[in-house]
Amino acid sequence: MEEEKVVKKESNFVWGILGFFIPLAGLILFFVWKKDKPQRAKAAIIGFIIYIIFAVVFTLFAAIIIAIVTVTAGSLESTSKPSDYSYTSLNYYDSKKTNNNSTSVSTNTTNTNTNTINTNTISTNTTNTNTINTNTTKTNTTSTNTTSTNTTNTNTTSTNTQRVGDDKFGYITVPSNWYRFIDPDATSTLQYSYANVYIVTLYARDKSEVSARGYAASTMYNMKQEGAENVTGATVTLGKYTAYQVYGYYRSENLWLVCWHFEAEDGKTHYISMEGPDASSEYFKIPETFSLKK
Repeated sequence: MEEEKVVKKESNFVWGILGFFIPLAGLILFFVWKKDKPQRAKAAIIGFIIYIIFAVVFTLFAAIIIAIVTVTAGSLESTSKPSDYSYTSLNYYDSKKTNNNSTSVSTNTTNTNTNTINTNTISTNTTNTNTINTNTTKTNTTSTNTTSTNTTNTNTTSTNTQRVGDDKFGYITVPSNWYRFIDPDATSTLQYSYANVYIVTLYARDKSEVSARGYAASTMYNMKQEGAENVTGATVTLGKYTAYQVYGYYRSENLWLVCWHFEAEDGKTHYISMEGPDASSEYFKIPETFSLKK
């Protein structure tokens, strides 16, 4: 008799296990057996109840953990990135020209023919037609040579440039001596370079992932963290787009970095950056040629 009771208890325990791991089956068996086999029914419903308690406790615990992680992440982001990013009305290129009036940033300010150079959007050197705004000491020629140089520049503007980019990131116009550049640390971007000194970068993200202003704020924060000096923001017009511009100077590399962030009609937040050593180089105007179509 004792052995028979043990067997019954073990068999009832099995129905409790079934009610825990398959709660719906345990609930059904309870109603089926509650009159004819009350012990089995009781075991099945106990397994079902234990499952319900476990599920509720686990759900509450998981919700508390998720809430803690979310609050912690939000507080870390708010402390690491200031929420207020101020933008000036003076964009990068205008600020460099303003500074050049009082401080010699490049060799252009030492020449008497600077005004003539500034009227030419492409190089004034007859021998270096692909170089924009380079050594201006070569412009100190006779008036006859200057006239012929201007004629050459007109032809260079229309013939010695190329349209580069793709449908994903957009297109820009660069001089014909610029080539595709691949940065091992930024393989997802599209980059073009002149002599690995001046580099323009194209990139885009879905607008639902980040806004143009938020992208600019992140860029500003990262540049400050990387040690860039005089990091400044400006709201500017880039073609038909309103862009958030961020720029700064990396002294250890003698490098200016200027970034534009804007939202386009393709539903993406676009990023264009231009970097190089000459603060007043007209290469920094290349992003103004951006469009979504080639």
